[in-house]
Amino acid sequence: MTLIQLMKNKKVKVQILVLWKANKNAAGISLEMVLVDKEGTRIHAQVEEDLSKPHQKFLKEGQAVIINAFQLKDYLEEFRTNPYPYKIGFF
Repeated sequence: MTLIQLMKNKKVKVQILVLWKANKNAAGISLEMVLVDKEGTRIHAQVEEDLSKPHQKFLKEGQAVIINAFQLKDYLEEFRTNPYPYKIGFF
């Protein structure tokens, strides 16, 4: 399954291309990622502050993972990692 098809099934295998921590002011630190599917489609993903600490030890750059507990969110940030109007947010 590719990122383009994820709207239907909400489960996709991706590789973590880039992973970094982002300071969200007083709200804490989120984990930011660029994910890529088997067809080369890239999308920005974010693990919010309340979930970032338990997940940071499991997520590594270059790692292939299957994602399924996420939603598409509006991608409103000025710094953009892809041209899509949405990003993946985990819950």
